[in-house]
Amino acid sequence: MQDFLPRLKDHILSWLLGHDYTGDESNFTSTDHNAVIIVNNCLYQHKVLHINYTTYDMRCAQDSLNPRLHADFMVLAHEDEGEHGGHPYWYGLILNIFHTFVIHHGSANEAPQQIDLLWVRWFGRCESKCGFGSE
Repeated sequence: MQDFLPRLKDHILSWLLGHDYTGDESNFTSTDHNAVIIVNNCLYQHKVLHINYTTYDMRCAQDSLNPRLHADFMVLAHEDEGEHGGHPYWYGLILNIFHTFVIHHGSANEAPQQIDLLWVRWFGRCESKCGFGSE
C-alpha cells in the first residue's frame, strides 16, 4: 500500500500515453500526476476477472480468476532471450481487480475514460538452487 496513489497514476499515465510495457513502470512528475483526475476518487472493486481466449484448436474459451482463491497466473515474458536466462514466462498473483474512470487534462479527449486495473504481486525467479534438499 506504500505509495499506492502515485504508483497507480504512473501506471494510468503510461497506459494513456501509449507507452510500451517493459516490466518497469515509468516515473512521472507530480505535475503529470495532477493532470490525471480519478472521477469521484473511486476505485470500483470486482470479485472475478473473466478472460476470453482462443484454444489451440481455434475454439473460444474463457477462464475466470478470483483473487480470494489465490489467482496465480503466468504470462509471456517481455524480455529478450538473453535477459535473465531467457525464461519465457512471468508469474504473478492477482491481489485485486478494479476499474475506475479517469480524466486526463491536457489530452485531446478530456472525457472520462474507463480504466480496468489488476493489482498484481509479481513473483521473482530463484537464480540459485531452490527447493527441497538444495543445501
